Amino acid sequence: MGEQDDFLDQVAAVARRHGVDPEEVREVAGGVANRGFVLGEELFLRVSRPGYEDDLRKEIRVVPAARSVGVLTPAVIEYDADRRLIDAPYVVMQRVHGTEPTDVPEGLAEQLARLHHLKHPDPAARPGAPAGEPASGPAEVPVGVPEDGWGDPWGTIDDLADRGYIDPGTATWLTDWFTRLARRVDAGGPKVLIHGDVAAHNLLVGPGNDLRALIDWGDAAWPRLPWTSPSSR
Repeated sequence: MGEQDDFLDQVAAVARRHGVDPEEVREVAGGVANRGFVLGEELFLRVSRPGYEDDLRKEIRVVPAARSVGVLTPAVIEYDADRRLIDAPYVVMQRVHGTEPTDVPEGLAEQLARLHHLKHPDPAARPGAPAGEPASGPAEVPVGVPEDGWGDPWGTIDDLADRGYIDPGTATWLTDWFTRLARRVDAGGPKVLIHGDVAAHNLLVGPGNDLRALIDWGDAAWPRLPWTSPSSR
């Protein structure tokens, strides 16, 4: 209990730093990559779990970019990786009041379309740019976000089937879909920013199922968009 008490004391110190009474701090259940804490009515604290520090670092780069094109996501108030108050990287964000949706939220498609306006710049524009970082482009384009190279999903499924994790029928169904979807990808087209995990637990909605926020950007990446022309259907 001593280590846990020390950690909660550190969380309380962050709350006081932002003018929040520690009595108004409440831990939120769940969270694979981070522990989450409500800090009063206006703020939310996320503390990286061991091994997920890079995901949190990515998020604080992606969030300002997403907000710059009008995506509904909480603003970053403070990011600290120096372990001065908490012995782990943490971020304090704006708290958005909402609940997890039970149906597709109103406005979700529009928000994702806004996000896809952020395009990865041409790597040839700045030779020697580190892998996974934009070579040039507007200031709002985030660095440190991996490029999605697709890899070999067919091989992955074959391997899972060989090891008995999925049955042959399911494996064939999946690889057939991979083949169909691959025809829709423009290999020469631009890479755009995606959230990477648009699931109910990463969405907040209001009472009318209106989307209030996309949260948790740890899986954000730069994949290529599929073809959108009628001839590709």
